[in-house]
Amino acid sequence: MTINEIAKLAGVSNAAVSRYFNNGYVSEEKKEAIRRVVEETGYSPSPQAQTLRTKKTKLIGVIIPRLNSIATNLVVNGISDRLETEGYQILLGNTGDDVSKELNYLRIFNENRVDGVILLSSMVSIKHRLAMDKLKCPVVIIGQKCEGCNCVYYNDYQATYMVTNYLIEKGCKKLVFIGFNDTEISNGKQRRKGFVKALKDAKLPCEEEQINTGDIRKQSGYLIMESLYNKYNDLDGVVCASDKVAVGAIKYLQDRGLNVPRDVKVVGHDYSDFSQAITPTLTTVKYSYEEAGAKGAAMLLNLIREIPLLAKEIMLGYEIIENDSTR
Repeated sequence: MTINEIAKLAGVSNAAVSRYFNNGYVSEEKKEAIRRVVEETGYSPSPQAQTLRTKKTKLIGVIIPRLNSIATNLVVNGISDRLETEGYQILLGNTGDDVSKELNYLRIFNENRVDGVILLSSMVSIKHRLAMDKLKCPVVIIGQKCEGCNCVYYNDYQATYMVTNYLIEKGCKKLVFIGFNDTEISNGKQRRKGFVKALKDAKLPCEEEQINTGDIRKQSGYLIMESLYNKYNDLDGVVCASDKVAVGAIKYLQDRGLNVPRDVKVVGHDYSDFSQAITPTLTTVKYSYEEAGAKGAAMLLNLIREIPLLAKEIMLGYEIIENDSTR
């Protein structure tokens, strides 16, 4: 079957069939006629022919830091759902938090002619910028605010400031923080800064020893909480940069015979399944991860179509989900 034959059977022009397969405008009547013929004949346009004609591969490269992250999975779901409606497919590059692999995937995608790239990265270095400058296709960053780049990011600083202030309003006076390394700008540096600012604004003790930052994906929240409790056994509030770590922190406190939330109140980040699966259920910060993926994909589609963007940076909000760990 060819487009000419499809057009004859449907009683429409060749141009109408071409627009139908390329997501252009076609009246509902003609669209239904073409769809009926396609179903009856089983016709499928050749991807190779489409690529030669349109110079588009309908492939998007998506670079992610890790597969075992709830936040990453939700962002990818948002990306995938938005792109699939436009006939695009994604090629997933998992870096395992290895910056060198991020740079390598940018090179690979550039050499293999994807139509665009979406980068989920914990940091955007000079090397990242140089690699992105070499791309022959548009790129969108999700999760980081990056000056001069098209990006979708979260208000990590304000979210952590507000959830810390929430604990202070609940009566907490000696708080500790378990966070990521500062090399992870948003969920590391910005969340720590939000915690510190909340304590200072409330004129509460704020010592460096109250903050434990590191690779909390590999470290146990249980052991980190033990280390902090050995220094501050009068603590009454814990802010954790992830729900997974908060679960370990609660387990340690309970093993010490402390009651959460009566003796110590605990909050997390990410609104993961962990937050609802433990006792007590965890108060946590919910970010719009799927929305970030969808908005990042929509931004990239506009860039591919050379549609001018009203804004190159989109900051998304957050919500504090109150549960039993602070009640």
